Amino acid sequence: LQRFGKRNWMLLWLCWFCTVQGLLVNGLVPSAITSIERRFQFNSSTIGRIMQFYDFGYVLLCIPVSYFGGRHSKPMVLAAGLLLMALGSFIFTMPHNFSDSYTSTHNAHEPTFSKCHPSHTSSGLRKNYALLNNSLYALMSAASAEALRSCPSPENQPGTFRYVFLFCLGHFLHGIGATPLFTLGVSYIDENVGPTLSSLYLGIFYAFAIFGPAFGFLMSSSFLRYHTDFLQSELHIKILNIDETDPK
Repeated sequence: LQRFGKRNWMLLWLCWFCTVQGLLVNGLVPSAITSIERRFQFNSSTIGRIMQFYDFGYVLLCIPVSYFGGRHSKPMVLAAGLLLMALGSFIFTMPHNFSDSYTSTHNAHEPTFSKCHPSHTSSGLRKNYALLNNSLYALMSAASAEALRSCPSPENQPGTFRYVFLFCLGHFLHGIGATPLFTLGVSYIDENVGPTLSSLYLGIFYAFAIFGPAFGFLMSSSFLRYHTDFLQSELHIKILNIDETDPK
């Protein structure tokens, strides 16, 4: 293993860590967040809370990791951070495995008049009733609004809190795992590279922080073309008339 104890290998693994962090946190998760919102019927405030937990993890552990991690083996702390990010990614996928198969009965090209349909909004009601009769909508809008208020909120459905907790915990671990990367990682490069090459190595390191999100968006553009339950038979998906252009 002595051949890997060189500064070029050190830079390679730190750049790989930086790429994985950007790919996950700034690429894949933001790209898939709207699909998660639709899949689990979360509202915007819930999605915002999930995304905030990455910053919570980073802020809470930034100073302790920088202070205590600098007194111990920095490569070990960096490796532990990468393992925490891997664990967080695994937890982030658990709601999909625990939840039931996704079934959508809503066709975006056909009007639906179910008062408790999850995709129903006031604008959707206005459009559907206008298709029937504008005057009829004017008479029934107040009654429809009252009926919508009596519908159960998707946030209160059984198991929803469990899914939110898993998403928040996974993203919280993402934040903790990324903490040593831009604190101890930078100082570790500076300690093991001479002053003449330090700026070059740090420039390469920070460049991969940009490549990571780019790779993440490219990967998500391909992954989002598949149905959320891609393990189902292709025949079942075709029966629903679902493709990548469908808003479902």
